[in-house]
Amino acid sequence: MSTNLWSQNSTSDTVKIQSVDINGHLGLKNQQSLDSSILTNPQHLNLGDLLSKKSHLFIKSYGIGSLATVSLRGSGSAHTQLNWNGISLNSCMNGSSDLSLFPLFFMDEVDVNYGLNSVIDGTGGLGGSVNIYTLPEFKKQLSLYTSYQLGSFGHEQLNSKVKVGSQKFQSITKIIYNKSVNNFKYRDLTIEGFPDRTVENASLLQKGIMQNIFLKLNKNQLLEANLWLFDSERNLPPLITLRYNIERQEDLTVKGMLKYSKYFEKSILKFTIAYLNDQLYYLNERAGIDSESQIKSLRTRFDYAFGLKRIEFQSQIKYESNVALADELIEEVDQNKVELFLSAQRSISKQLKTIFSLRSMHVLYNHNFILPQLRIDYEFEQLNFKLFALAGKNVKYPSLNDLYYVPSGNVNLKAEESESFEFGSIYQKDIINRKLELLTSTTLFYNNIENYIQWEPTAFGFWQPNNLASVETMGVEIFLEIKQTEGKVKKQLNGTYSYTSSRNFEKQHEFDESRGKQLIYIPAHKGNISLKLGVEEMNISTNYQIIGIRFISSDNEEILPSYSLLDVSASKSIKWRSNSYFEISAGVKNLFNAEYQAIEWRPMPNRNYFIKLVYQFRK
Repeated sequence: MSTNLWSQNSTSDTVKIQSVDINGHLGLKNQQSLDSSILTNPQHLNLGDLLSKKSHLFIKSYGIGSLATVSLRGSGSAHTQLNWNGISLNSCMNGSSDLSLFPLFFMDEVDVNYGLNSVIDGTGGLGGSVNIYTLPEFKKQLSLYTSYQLGSFGHEQLNSKVKVGSQKFQSITKIIYNKSVNNFKYRDLTIEGFPDRTVENASLLQKGIMQNIFLKLNKNQLLEANLWLFDSERNLPPLITLRYNIERQEDLTVKGMLKYSKYFEKSILKFTIAYLNDQLYYLNERAGIDSESQIKSLRTRFDYAFGLKRIEFQSQIKYESNVALADELIEEVDQNKVELFLSAQRSISKQLKTIFSLRSMHVLYNHNFILPQLRIDYEFEQLNFKLFALAGKNVKYPSLNDLYYVPSGNVNLKAEESESFEFGSIYQKDIINRKLELLTSTTLFYNNIENYIQWEPTAFGFWQPNNLASVETMGVEIFLEIKQTEGKVKKQLNGTYSYTSSRNFEKQHEFDESRGKQLIYIPAHKGNISLKLGVEEMNISTNYQIIGIRFISSDNEEILPSYSLLDVSASKSIKWRSNSYFEISAGVKNLFNAEYQAIEWRPMPNRNYFIKLVYQFRK
């Protein structure tokens, strides 16, 4: 790790500018990176599917192609921020992101920042943040990549990518077409004898295009332009207990971004501006809902990093303007936020480093929040061992639905404020005569969330958001990686395990039985093990995932049982001529044909298969 600001940041940005071909790993700041070698694995359908298998996140999935929200460190779906090149993509209406709407083909790298590490990019990530990046590869090139994947339940996906560029200019065009019938069978547990039925009204059609332009204005200036268009049409299957319902959702999103970076000798300046336009149409015949909504957002970010004597500074200004128009809102509403950030890093000695930061959030004409944070790192260089500790605050302001949804919005809601503490270790070493690389980390965390927002049923027949007094989350996260990159056989073993306790410790009323109980749909135990073997042009990948029981009632009397899933795939590359190659891969998901539900009464797919063909040309 570099000890001066401009070297450290230059290295970081060089990684972002150059190609990324390394495997996923955990960085020295409790940041997990998942790169192109993982993102292109056909075992992963979308961003939610990837994070469920490769990180500590728990994904609450309503089925293939349906809503997929995230829970990190026992927090709610709105407590994880999703950022694209540093700009938040969370909806201002519900505060969260549907990860099934983010195709992995549009991404070159995905990072997960756990807990307080997310504050460097903004507020709101009480559990953490997920950061997705689009990256250039500055070299003279003309390349074509196209893939076609065919799978069970009528699944088809076609991806194409064209790269054109030189040492100073890069153009990358990506196109995706994805459709699925999702007509898998399940056992109907509500009827005697548990007869087999077929999921109905679950088809999916998604189309998208992304255009990235990167231009080096000179040796120390970079200009980026990104356009993201995506259209999704989904029929949403009914609950097992509620058959024969027509439910449908259409999402159309337009994202545009401009970014300018300038690298001085001892400082870095970056400015990013993004425009987001999200339209949603939702139909539910049984509930009598036929609604449309549109969100327009302007989001900007200014970063300046510099060094002064022995202290390294990072400063940031963010501005966010959101306008929402929806049938569920009483009128067009808007929300404007400004955030200011400053951090100072100083190396007390070769082993000891401290980072103090201060972020302020200002909801214009409403509330102001001050969020300090302190981090201490101590490195035992000879032992390749590092200890770190963090303490700080974060805040999540209520979403527009929380405040203004008709008829249940609650304008008296308070912002959710958290106080967090983390302590952990990272160990990295080459072992067995430097043939294997070992990386392991352990993190203990505690988070107290005041004014936790939870939607609850009312006596009037609808649900309304209210502030709980306090929710405490605590637990441990363990990460392990062992890999061998030299020799005829390449090997990599990755494992994650997390224990999470997320409880409400204060009674809301006399008959409240949730006090001291685990929050619903938060598994206490979650683990993943993946193994990858590579021999010349052939690779074999396996992923085993375990999800513990989840409570589905606030008194913890009702549960969904634990489940485990095993996915296996193999691929073979065939070189054709000097500048192109073919690749064929095939695999099985849910090999043991596990019967499970991630959400109550919503069946998930049984054993299924896929085959993928890839052609790539480079000049």
